[in-house]
Amino acid sequence: MKNKRGIIGVVVLLIVIVGCAQPAVKRQPDLAEQYTAKAAEYEAKGDLIEALEQYRLAVTVDPENQLAQEKSAEIEQELNQRAEKHHEAGLEFHQKGQYGEARKEFLMALRCNPDHAEAKDMLTSASKEIEQVRRFIPHIIQPGETISTLADRYYGDYRKFHLIAEYNELEDATKVTVGEEI
Repeated sequence: MKNKRGIIGVVVLLIVIVGCAQPAVKRQPDLAEQYTAKAAEYEAKGDLIEALEQYRLAVTVDPENQLAQEKSAEIEQELNQRAEKHHEAGLEFHQKGQYGEARKEFLMALRCNPDHAEAKDMLTSASKEIEQVRRFIPHIIQPGETISTLADRYYGDYRKFHLIAEYNELEDATKVTVGEEI
């Protein structure tokens, strides 16, 4: 009986030891290193938005990753500068009445910096004003008329031409043709 207990004890001990043994595993690069390497690839391709995302993931996984922290800050600054340039270009197009081009620039500003408040405002402000339109008057463009002259006639303010242009989804408020109905 004692022999059986001794044998069972040895067998259990061997099972525990063998069960706990770890097979030799080749070391994989850690997750932060993988994110950093991927970020460097995106950066080399010029895709700073994806590079920033990968560097941020590396910092999330390894908050002590100095390279990822520095690169995140550097790329974020560059993207903020690009966002501001797109916003300014959008404002120029908007002032010229080229709303399609302005919209593209504002959207690019938001792609570079999703928190760019002024670009968001420019994309949503006209939409809010247009939503308040309760009725409209169809008008056929006559010779010599522009969107500004119509804004002056119907709104009493030529500067509200953008409302007419955006409501009618005109890409360029300066390009209306005689006989066109808006």
